[in-house]
Amino acid sequence: MDGIRLWVNWDAAAPVSAERLAGTDGLVVTAAGAPAPPDAWPAPVAVLCGADPEALPAWRERPDLVWVADGGVEEVARLREQFPELAWVPRLTAYRPEVRYDFPRRYNEEGFSFYVPDTATVHGYRTAPGGLALGQALERARSLGFETLWLHSRLAEQRARGFDLELVEQAGEDFRGRLWLSGGGTDERHLVNLAREGGVAAVAVAAGLCGACGGERLRLALASGAETGTPVRFAAGRGEEPPAVHG
Repeated sequence: MDGIRLWVNWDAAAPVSAERLAGTDGLVVTAAGAPAPPDAWPAPVAVLCGADPEALPAWRERPDLVWVADGGVEEVARLREQFPELAWVPRLTAYRPEVRYDFPRRYNEEGFSFYVPDTATVHGYRTAPGGLALGQALERARSLGFETLWLHSRLAEQRARGFDLELVEQAGEDFRGRLWLSGGGTDERHLVNLAREGGVAAVAVAAGLCGACGGERLRLALASGAETGTPVRFAAGRGEEPPAVHG
């Protein structure tokens, strides 16, 4: 893999200048911003999310554009069948279910009973939409012929203390294609850690982070992390981190 692609999630409320975007691989734009002409952005638009191709003929003429949808892998497969000339990538949100505790009627000779965790809610990630276990969702994506999959970590985004490296590791065990990642990257050091971990082909960061650090600096963070070292694990945001830059 020739390095990790670095994309910036465009935020109309916090626009980033072309100068600050230099060094990135382009923008991720949602359907709400797509009506603007393809050349009306401060950097090339690399990824278009949640858009209806029929409503955007000018964008369909972009052969290098990736179209991302959130409706589940089956829905994205239907879109791919409907618009086979476009490059489609499913985006799934990964999360850990809240642990549930039951109070079974089990008594020993002293008459005590205990709260027992429901093991179905303890182990592993699930994905939205659909609620499938991560491994099942990845296998379904593979069986439908998708070679690229975007995973967004819900908990890492909420905690804003680093990318979910554990998610990357677990997904890599079940999916041999290209993984894209988002959620939790609020400091350039998070990019260093991600590059040290490896296992992803692309990462999407918030516009606020790019505006604060600049694309060139974020690119250097990825490059320095890829050179050497062992990642410091802040899976799903665990651990002590410096103040974050939110975007």
